[in-house]
Order: sequence, then structure tokens, then C-alpha cells
Amino acid sequence: MKNVLINALLFILLSGCSILKSEKIYQGSYKEHNIELSFLNSKKGRIIINENDTIPFAYKIEKNRINPKTNKINDVEFYVYRFTINAEYELDFPIGFYEIGQKGGDLLQGNDGIILVRKRN
Repeated sequence: MKNVLINALLFILLSGCSILKSEKIYQGSYKEHNIELSFLNSKKGRIIINENDTIPFAYKIEKNRINPKTNKINDVEFYVYRFTINAEYELDFPIGFYEIGQKGGDLLQGNDGIILVRKRN
């Protein structure tokens, strides 16, 4: 009986750790770049460009009712992602995304028609 209890507790701890380590990954493309946006935790993440350049960033999510494209107030909530990237990195694409109606959904929309889709494991 003691071994069953120890194994059950070990299983619960190991399965809980895998949930905590889960990161959100969004993928898409812009012109000739393949872009992967990886949110490591609630404050930090990284951009992977063409599977070889990695750029770390800090971010925060702001909730508001102003549509980022039209600047008009709507009934639907928008979640705007604000990024902080070190100035030594030069990007060939605009970095700014928002979600409509829910945070942590399947699509991140950006300027110039960039759409990133959430990768499910």
C-alpha cells in the first residue's frame, strides 16, 4: 500500500510539472521570413526567425475596447501585446499583435496582415 501511495504522489508531481513548463507557441510568416513567437512565461518569451535567429523579449498584455485597426471603441474586448526588445536587434517586420475577444486564443493578429497561429502539441 505504501508503494502505491508513493507512486501516485510521484505521478501527480511529475504531471503537474509538465503543465507548469508549458509554453505557448505561435507560428506564421511574413514576406520571406518564417516567424515563431514563443511565450515562455507571463513576462518573457522569444522570437525565432527562419529557425536560426533567436531574439528574447519581455511583454505585457493590455486589455481594452479600442479596435487597434480603426481606433474606435467596440463592445468586444481586445488584448494588445506590448513587446520590449533590445535595440541591438534589427527586425525586418513589424512586431505588434492583438487578439479579439479572448486572451491566449488560437490567433495573434498584427500589422501588415501578419497572422500567427497557435501550435498545439
